[in-house]
Amino acid sequence: MKKTGWKAAIILAAIALGALLFWGAFKLNRPTAKTPQEELKLALKYAHGDSSNIDKSKALTLIQQAANKGFAPAEYALGTFYYKGEAVAADKSKALYWYQQAVTHGDADAALALGNMYYNGDSIAPDKSKSVDLYQQAANQGNAQAQLNLGLMFSRGDAVSLDKAKALYWYQQAADKGNPQAELILGNMYYNGDGVAVDKAKALSWYQQAANHGLAQAELALGIMFYNGEGVTVDKNNAAYWLKQAANHGNDTAKYQLKLWFNS
Repeated sequence: MKKTGWKAAIILAAIALGALLFWGAFKLNRPTAKTPQEELKLALKYAHGDSSNIDKSKALTLIQQAANKGFAPAEYALGTFYYKGEAVAADKSKALYWYQQAVTHGDADAALALGNMYYNGDSIAPDKSKSVDLYQQAANQGNAQAQLNLGLMFSRGDAVSLDKAKALYWYQQAADKGNPQAELILGNMYYNGDGVAVDKAKALSWYQQAANHGLAQAELALGIMFYNGEGVTVDKNNAAYWLKQAANHGNDTAKYQLKLWFNS
């Protein structure tokens, strides 16, 4: 091959290598497209992560990007930002819009939030029948707070026919997911025979679970039951312990009972 041919080949090889290096650098440096799941995950780090990395405005931008792609959890998060006024001026109408979008895409938390807005007439005309439907949607997806809300509505006949059996069912569902208020209510129902047969042992069990979550009313109930031997053998030490727990959580009745029964 002639010398000029070798030179031409070397030049062409150099051009090709340069093109490859340029393309590689371009791919490394260009911004990678994030999925809405990744955008929301990063947004939550900026919103609620380590204090040194908190940046609510960056979180809002990422959440908006994910929400605009129709990602239901991001739509719910954006609604909550507008509802609370986080990194943006509070705007209940925009919160309502994004909650509705998220509900359309099947988000249980958004159904609960929207149900609360309709129930309370929060920046919208009150409509408890809509709140029931929304709570039902959320409850069917396992949202414990929505299940508790349905239990409360059925137990009072609030926008639904009074139905203690349905109330019991939804309280049970919520309690099985560790909802402390539902556990306390079930304890009360079994203690008082409200819609169920009186069962002090079951009452004690539910109070125990609620007390383990720090509910002062449940701690008070346990103290009284241990003191009186209701559903359990009399145990003054346990009675004193639970009354002190309730008193430490600010329960005035527990403070009174401690003075009356234990002079403390």
